[in-house]
Amino acid sequence: MKKFIYTIASLLILASACTSQDDIYKEFIVEGGHVYPAKPVNVQTVSGFQRVIIKWEKPKDPSVVSSRLFWNNKADSAEVAYSAEGKASYTVTGLEDRSYAFYVVNFDKNGNRSLDVEVTANPYGSSWLVSHSERSVMGFSRGDSTILAFSKATYEMVQTRVVYMNLSGKLVEYPEVLPADKDTIILKDAMKGKKIFYKSAYRPEGGTDMVENTSWTKSAQGLLYDLDVSKWTVKATEGQVQGTNTPDKIFDGITNLASGRYVSSNAAAYREVFPKILSIDTHSDPGKEPTVLQMTFYQHPVDGSYRFIRDVSIFIGDVEYNPDTADYAAEYSGFVLKRTFSTTQITQSMSMNAHGRYMAFVFTNSYNTSLQFIDLWEVVPYGFIEGDSDVPYPDFK
Repeated sequence: MKKFIYTIASLLILASACTSQDDIYKEFIVEGGHVYPAKPVNVQTVSGFQRVIIKWEKPKDPSVVSSRLFWNNKADSAEVAYSAEGKASYTVTGLEDRSYAFYVVNFDKNGNRSLDVEVTANPYGSSWLVSHSERSVMGFSRGDSTILAFSKATYEMVQTRVVYMNLSGKLVEYPEVLPADKDTIILKDAMKGKKIFYKSAYRPEGGTDMVENTSWTKSAQGLLYDLDVSKWTVKATEGQVQGTNTPDKIFDGITNLASGRYVSSNAAAYREVFPKILSIDTHSDPGKEPTVLQMTFYQHPVDGSYRFIRDVSIFIGDVEYNPDTADYAAEYSGFVLKRTFSTTQITQSMSMNAHGRYMAFVFTNSYNTSLQFIDLWEVVPYGFIEGDSDVPYPDFK
């Protein structure tokens, strides 16, 4: 009797299980044993700028005649035909910077559909673009050429384009792009002292579209060049001139003579007087004052034992500096920098970013501990004139 009851119970449980399975698959069963068309295969996505490209292939199912792509929670769709090679592709545009789900299905001639194939993709857009930073740049003119030295490429940067003013006063685009792995280009016909424009493009890893910044960036500085010092005048601290070695010679363009150029006095009454100061007036008109970005000092061209300059401070400002002050630290404004010179180097170059009509070089000691004088061959300031540096915005796209 118990065996009979167990058998009946087992049959009831089996019947219940079969009914449950039938309910699950009921929507996929068609009376008469119809088989649904096969799903799309090799479904792939490629992200672009505000778009996604979806690609897939036709399965080896002769009943498949067409396919359809759905997106936007299946509110939008497009029918996509297979090519003769069994390929299909569709580009969805106008997308935002976020993740999207796409569904691809196949159909047979009777309109029966396959199961969905779901893929996700992340297009990139305006929010992605504005999160990327530009390079910085400094242009340095020497002779007939200008070297544009850029900072390293920033994240996902692909290339940079450059627009500059040529010697004819015309804005032109440099014919080659600067790739991300390159930092310098040479301009053969750039007008000195003028600012340049540049624009970079970016692409994320795996992205198909390179996207350029929407506007040109203007350099903060004009193209550096050796400033015209022909009208600059120099005054030295009282008693600090030795014979014909006057301070104006530091701007005469001569750097390689064996004899001294400017030499301070080694007379007993003045040799120990410090600071020894050179006060410079550029005689520039208002709005035409130089912006100095580098200063190169030349010392004795042959013998290091005659390179007596030790510590020097540089001031640049809008008020003339008194070369005879005993308390320059309290009286002078516009301090730029202080540097200790080397006796092993002919030239000492200093980077800065200072603007003004007047300058002062303050020497506070000497490597010559007995006579305590200094000698200086030449000073070459590099920079640009802010009032002459601007250029119109380019009309290049």
